[in-house]
Amino acid sequence: MKAEGAKNLALICKEKQVKLIHISTDYVLDKEKGYLTTDLPNPINQYGMSKLAGENYIKDVLEKYFIIRTSWLYSEFGHNFYRTILNKAQTEKVFYITDEQTGCPTNANNLAKYILNLIASQNTEYGIYHFTDGKAMSWYDFAKKDS
Repeated sequence: MKAEGAKNLALICKEKQVKLIHISTDYVLDKEKGYLTTDLPNPINQYGMSKLAGENYIKDVLEKYFIIRTSWLYSEFGHNFYRTILNKAQTEKVFYITDEQTGCPTNANNLAKYILNLIASQNTEYGIYHFTDGKAMSWYDFAKKDS
């Protein structure tokens, strides 16, 4: 299972007495019913189950950790929805995007700034945090955005 990587990382962090910052996902929560960040985990797919297993390994092994759950992570680099839509807009006259799926897109640069601020603050309130850019929208609405 892919969660073994998180477990191994947690074990090394414990051995070296290092705090761990782990990026997780909102997929550990029940996206079918909508959710609050205070809801108990209830993943609805294999990806969410694997990420939750990784979170649980970290919580079992370490006392000093930050698990940051985020959603719809995108960047100008790599493979992600943002890049896919840009490519389609440049190469296809017509393409279709669903308006039935909603979430909170999160720019990777903003997540990086959040993590740097978390480190700089010397926060000792370890545990699970949630970070997104905060505005819920459909994939269609996100594709229409100018920025």
